[in-house]
Amino acid sequence: GESEIIVTVKRGKVKVINDEGTLGVITPNQQITFNKSMVSSNTKVVDTDSFISWKDEDLFIDNLTISEVSKLLEERYGVKIIIEHESIGSERFTTTFTQKERLEQILKSICIFNDLVYEFNKEKSLVKININK
Repeated sequence: GESEIIVTVKRGKVKVINDEGTLGVITPNQQITFNKSMVSSNTKVVDTDSFISWKDEDLFIDNLTISEVSKLLEERYGVKIIIEHESIGSERFTTTFTQKERLEQILKSICIFNDLVYEFNKEKSLVKININK
């Protein structure tokens, strides 16, 4: 749902494409920004540490929905989160998680706070959040 897609490379090489073709090939310390509405892209040199440092910071959740928080957790922990009922996704809450908390601790807190349950399949990196029955 974002208007831009940003890809930043810390190591390796990434080819970025869309339906029209190749937008660019970026290497370490490069970033490509694709503007969906203007169908344009821009490549630049960046300090990658400043763009990925959010993964090492505390997670401040201020009146966000469970759907919004799920996307943050997916990016931070490299998992796929499935919300079993649409009504769950619109529930809002505010909290803070420290950088040292594991995913399971965060999921447990979210579920207790919102009267939900979760299943975590570590092998598939898949989390399912459901209503507590």
